[in-house]
Amino acid sequence: MTPEARGPSRFVPTFTLAAGPSGATPSTLAALSRPILYYHDPEFLQLYADTVGLLGQAFATTSTPVILHGEAVLGLEAAAASLISADDVVLNLVSGVFGKGFGYWARRYAKDVVEVEVPTTVPSGPPRCGRRSPPTRRSGGLSRPL
Repeated sequence: MTPEARGPSRFVPTFTLAAGPSGATPSTLAALSRPILYYHDPEFLQLYADTVGLLGQAFATTSTPVILHGEAVLGLEAAAASLISADDVVLNLVSGVFGKGFGYWARRYAKDVVEVEVPTTVPSGPPRCGRRSPPTRRSGGLSRPL
């Protein structure tokens, strides 16, 4: 049977452009309907400078804060790049696609990444992961403790 013969679909997808099922308040929807303030607009530049100043006050720093423009995962990648060094061994608890993605980033910077996959339906942590023998690094067919 062709789609036309079946009639209109009862399922019409809604694209939220967000990471999960999240609703929007009427005030959010109204704000999204306003014209976009682009990054080169003088009004945006002033808003950005004011926001950076307020962040500096909030964090009590004399350094200039950096605002990452992008999705939340941009911050996760920045954390991996900033905190993981070439000599680090990273334990990555994988409980979904974002945990798996963090492992990809960690591999860019770390000496080794040990992943423990846990179900997405239960909380993870030391009791869920249990004890494991020390991880080994395989090199040239040889295995040695890290």
